[in-house]
Amino acid sequence: MKKLMVVVIMLMLLIGLLVGCTQPAAGEEDTASADLEESPVVPEEEVPSVALALNGSTNDGGWNASGYNSLMVLAEKYGAEVSYTEEVSQSDMEEVFRGYAELGFDIMVGHGSQFTDAITNVAPSYPDQHFIIINGNDPAFDNVSCVQLANEHTGFLMGSFAALMTKSGTVGFIGGMDIPPITLGMKGFEAGAKFINPDIEVLSTIIGNAQDAAMAKETASAFIDAGADILGHVANNAGLGVIEATQERQIRAIGSMIDQYDIAPDTVMVSVLNNNELMYDYFYARYVDGSLEQKVYKVGLGEEAVFMSPYHGFEDQIPEAVKQEMQRVEEAILAGELTL
Repeated sequence: MKKLMVVVIMLMLLIGLLVGCTQPAAGEEDTASADLEESPVVPEEEVPSVALALNGSTNDGGWNASGYNSLMVLAEKYGAEVSYTEEVSQSDMEEVFRGYAELGFDIMVGHGSQFTDAITNVAPSYPDQHFIIINGNDPAFDNVSCVQLANEHTGFLMGSFAALMTKSGTVGFIGGMDIPPITLGMKGFEAGAKFINPDIEVLSTIIGNAQDAAMAKETASAFIDAGADILGHVANNAGLGVIEATQERQIRAIGSMIDQYDIAPDTVMVSVLNNNELMYDYFYARYVDGSLEQKVYKVGLGEEAVFMSPYHGFEDQIPEAVKQEMQRVEEAILAGELTL
C-alpha cells in the first residue's frame, strides 16, 4: 500500500513539472499565441475594374471592334473585371454610365468623343471613380481624362500613300461621324496627298454617319465616277461600304483602324492601323500607379499607336521607291518636320 502511494505521488509530481514547462513564466508573454493572434491578414491587391460604352457594334470591323478588343486585352493582361454595352444611343449614354458607376466600377470609358457630354454630366456625382473619354478633348473634372489618337497621323499616311500610288491623279477620303477626330483624319489625308504632289486632286467628305455602309458606298461610287482611283476612309462600319464600292469598281482602297486586307484581298493595298489597345493600356497603367490626371493625353506615330500594316498580296506590286518614300514620310512626322 505504501509503495502504491509513493508511485501515485511521484506521478503527480511529474505531471506538475510537465505542465509547468508548457506554461509561460509569470510576467512573460506567450509569443506563439501572440504571433498567431496579431499577424495581419494581407488582402490580395484589388485590380481596378473597367466598364465600356460603345456607340456601335463590336462586329463593325473598325472603331467599335477595336474598343471591345482593347477592353478584352485589359482583362487578359491585368485580370481586370470588365463589362461593356454596345450600340448605346445618345439618349441612353448618361443612364449607361450611371448604371456602371452604381455597380461600383472603378473606371468607365466612353469610346469616342460623342460620349463627352454624358460623362461631363455624370462624373461629378461619382468623384471617387474615374471616367475616360477616348478621343475627347474636354476633361471637365478632376476625375475625367481624355486619351486622343493622333488621327492626323492616320490621315497623313493614307493621303501620302494614295498620292504615291494613284495613276489618275485623283484620290478620295470618306469620313463617318462629323466629329473632331474624323475631321483631323480628313485634313491629314488632304495634307499628306498635297505633301507628295501639290497638284493632286483630293475629293473628301464626311457623311455624318458611322454606321450607314450604303451611304458610304454611294459616296465612294460618286468619287470613283469623278476619277478617283484610290480611296481611304475613317468611317467605322460605314467604311465597309467604301471597300465594297472599290471592290466592285476594281480600284484600290486603303483600310483603317484594323488591318482590312482580308475583307477584300484584291482591293485593300494597305491599312493604316490604330493601336487602340495601347491607348487603353496607357490610361489603365496610369490609373494603377496613381498618375492619371485631368488632362488630354495624345498618342500617335511616336508611341506606335499609329502604324502601317504589311502590304500583304500587294508587296510585289508596290515600287521600292514608294516604300522608301513612305518611310521618309514617317521619319518626317516623328522629327516634327511636318505641320499637320
